[in-house]
Order: sequence, then C-alpha cells, then structure tokens
Amino acid sequence: MFDREKALIDEMIYHVELLRSLIYDEKVNLLSYEPERTGIYPHHRLPKCDLMISQDNGYPVYRITYPGLLPTYKEEKKYSSLIRDYYISATIQAMENIEMPQKIKKALLLFVYSFSNRKIRDFDNRNRKWVIDGIRRAKIIEDDSWENIEIMETGMLNKERGDMVTVFVLPMENFIHFLTEFRKNPCQKVNEKLQNMEK
Repeated sequence: MFDREKALIDEMIYHVELLRSLIYDEKVNLLSYEPERTGIYPHHRLPKCDLMISQDNGYPVYRITYPGLLPTYKEEKKYSSLIRDYYISATIQAMENIEMPQKIKKALLLFVYSFSNRKIRDFDNRNRKWVIDGIRRAKIIEDDSWENIEIMETGMLNKERGDMVTVFVLPMENFIHFLTEFRKNPCQKVNEKLQNMEK
C-alpha cells in the first residue's frame, strides 16, 4: 500500500514539473513576440535565475539563485531533457552582458536550499547535475570533474523569499573564509540584492 501510494505521488510530481516547464516555454513564446518591450527572446528560459558577482574580500564569489526547489531524480528522457535545457539555458542567460572574472579552475560549490517552512525534506533525492552543467557551460568554472570541484550542501528557513536554491561558486582556496562569513548571517548572503526573483 505504502509503495503504491508513494509511486503515485512521485508520478504526480513528475507530471506537475513537466507541465510547469511546458507552461513557461509557452510564456517565452508569447513574450518573445515583443522582445524590445519584454526583454525576452526565443532562446531565453523562464523563470529567470538571478546572478550576482562580488569580490568584496579579494576573490570572486558567484551567487546564482534559481526559483523553487530542484527537481527530483527521474530516469525519463523527455523529463531529463526539459530539466537540463532549463538549468543550462537559464544560467547562460543570466551571464549575458555581464563582465566576469576569469574562470575558476578549482572551485567550491555551496548549494543553499531555502525553505518557506520547517517541513522535513531530504537533499539526496534532488537533482543538482544540470545546475552544475549550467555553471560549467556558462564558463564560470573551468571543469566539473572531481579533481576540480568540491560540493557542499546546507538548508535554511527563509520566510522572506520562500523556496529557492542558491549556489555560491568561489575558489576552493577561499572556502574557509567564505564559510566563516556566510555562517554569521546566511539569510543576508542569500537574499541580498536579488533582482530577477519574485517574492
């Protein structure tokens, strides 16, 4: 009984995420008819992700924020293709017209999952692969092999902004300093100057 109900719920989530992706594609099609007014072109993806680059401490820190929670793992070609195209395209799109420092050769990727409530959730069934591929394709990091990136994950209650995923990308050699500063006020680091994100 439990397994059957779980499988049914997983299937419902899968179809909801597919539908969400298709609806956003239709919105892009509509808005791209008047790109000068809307700022949306046919190659764009919605919802937009937000990207900010800071060098306040003498090293580059990329903060990339995606609305909602990461999709769950599912071995299904059409689903994987839609999810992949969104995260890669949205990340590249966010880099348009931004002057960026050199690509980071050895990078730390800190995934911060913001939640709107304290409901129990797991990290391990969320698919971060396409986010990492998008970061690599946007030329923020040089390579995503195990020798060149380290990944950390944490979660936080964020009633101000609700559900979203923030990825901080920085040189691995600076991660202790960054993490020390981040832990002093994680909400401020995550929410500060978000531009493309709707509350």
